[in-house]
Amino acid sequence: MGPILTTKTLQLKSRTMTCHGCIYFTKQDKCNWFYHNGKGRARFVPDDIKNKGCKQRQGIEAKGNEMIQLLINKFEGEIV
Repeated sequence: MGPILTTKTLQLKSRTMTCHGCIYFTKQDKCNWFYHNGKGRARFVPDDIKNKGCKQRQGIEAKGNEMIQLLINKFEGEIV
């Protein structure tokens, strides 16, 4: 028998931490962290960094229920 799940809303957390789930990452594969922190224009993100993330990463906030969080955990997913 599996876990008993409720329908209450909770803050979801990603398991994978790539740039794709970061608030600063743009559709043009650029990072806006530099612009938002007064370091100049948004910069292009190389593939090796994009696929593993960086220390400035701030995850996208999302709300959902325990079932969604269970799926994220099971498949090591990321909120994008």
